[in-house]
Amino acid sequence: KQYCEENIWHLCNAAVTHGEPALSSLFVVFISNKHKEVPIWKQRGHPEPVVWDYHVVLIEEDTEREETFVYDLDTALPFPCDFERYVRESFRPDLVLPNELKHCFRVIGAKEFLLSFASDRSHMIKKDGSWMAPPPPYPCIVAADGSVNTLPAMINMRVE
Repeated sequence: KQYCEENIWHLCNAAVTHGEPALSSLFVVFISNKHKEVPIWKQRGHPEPVVWDYHVVLIEEDTEREETFVYDLDTALPFPCDFERYVRESFRPDLVLPNELKHCFRVIGAKEFLLSFASDRSHMIKKDGSWMAPPPPYPCIVAADGSVNTLPAMINMRVE
């Protein structure tokens, strides 16, 4: 339910370890907007919709079977979920949303994501120093170049 970006990093890393599917068929998608308020429906354990500051999912494009799947560890939909169903039920394109709630998407190839993603988890620390949610038991993820917090740049949806 928390640290979706780290969960997706580990899912991508597991794909590398097991060799299936090919990394070239995997894409990480950051969902947010410049207001950091995006409604997503069909999220486990939440009223509908939940309004996240951002969310991260994994997309697998299976070109042989001509199918695309979404891996969302927080969804109440099947895991993985058919892409079209996921979009229809999670983002509700049938609804007209106010501009400040419209979804923006940043798509990053899984290989690039594994090399460039880093989080020091500072976004999960409240002003009083306590955690919004307990951190995972494993160490923070550091990028290949030694960067310790590339998450803010990845969720930044401002066009400048």
